[in-house]
Amino acid sequence: MSISPHDQLRATLDELAASDLAITAPGASLLVQQYGDALRAGITVPTALRKRLHSADLPTLRAIAEEAARDVEPAPSSVAPVEDPAVELVLRGRDQLESVLVGLRRIALVHGLVSDEFDPIYSLAQALERFDEQASKHLERNRVEALIAERMSFQAGDGWLARYPHRDAVVDRPEVTLHAETFRPTSEQLTQWATRGVGAHRIEAWAKDEEASLEATALLEALDAERVPLSLNALRWRRARKGLAQIEWAARPKVSLAAATDNARDTTMTMRTIELGQLGETRAVGRLLVTAAKTTLRVRAERSAVSSVRFGDRTTTEPDARDLFSVELDAPHGPVELVVTSSNGESFRCTIVIGPALEE
Repeated sequence: MSISPHDQLRATLDELAASDLAITAPGASLLVQQYGDALRAGITVPTALRKRLHSADLPTLRAIAEEAARDVEPAPSSVAPVEDPAVELVLRGRDQLESVLVGLRRIALVHGLVSDEFDPIYSLAQALERFDEQASKHLERNRVEALIAERMSFQAGDGWLARYPHRDAVVDRPEVTLHAETFRPTSEQLTQWATRGVGAHRIEAWAKDEEASLEATALLEALDAERVPLSLNALRWRRARKGLAQIEWAARPKVSLAAATDNARDTTMTMRTIELGQLGETRAVGRLLVTAAKTTLRVRAERSAVSSVRFGDRTTTEPDARDLFSVELDAPHGPVELVVTSSNGESFRCTIVIGPALEE
């Protein structure tokens, strides 16, 4: 019975995790490639291996990126028959380098870098784009997919294949520019979105691209690993990418605030604060205060920017003197909808669930 590419990769990752192969050793680019394969395929990487990869310093990342850039083969030309076995090898190699690029980008984000601000990784990405720009003049997408064969199982969305035309579109195709100027967020802009929800519209439009989406996801996972709270906008984007609608927190304390005493438990253990950050594109930021018995939503908005705030079955249209909208609910045991309506009629809405806090 044949082993699927995914099962084979899982076995390889387990072997690498158990080995003492260092990220600085010769062949480290192969290690990064298999890491990238796993990221693209949505396969969990063993913790020991992931930590080893994330420990790579910037000189190591530079060396791996420069080696990979040197490995980019000349693109197949109109002189080489598409049936030539060398074409198949070149295209498979090109897809393997895509995984090296994805792996390097993930590790760079752990260092707080947006990869395209790190010259060696940017140069590798540009070399692969130039390859695709040339190869796509002579190869249509269906043929490329057939040639890379089982490596199709590592494709996450269109990715680099989106640069290749579908059947019958290759001949006399007009020259296209793949380097049109587009918005590309800086490290600071990405972090502001991830932690405070700022700039959601532009960041999330940028993240519709497969490679950009992987970068955004990698940043969120890196922040998760450091236990940095994420904004509601970032959480909602990540859940939607997985086809999930509601946002869940394990945050409800097991003791009520009234039951707490000075010698029984610190009051910080009986009330949890969840910072939501900016709510969509509204000019408002939110916060949840969670106790065993109550959940309070507080929304602070620029004066006259918000017309109403609804939390569950309760709505308020009047902010207090500090421009705070406040809605309190008895501790709900299921999903609750949060809706903030701007003065121009546009709404931000999200469904949330607050479950019991995990043991500290």
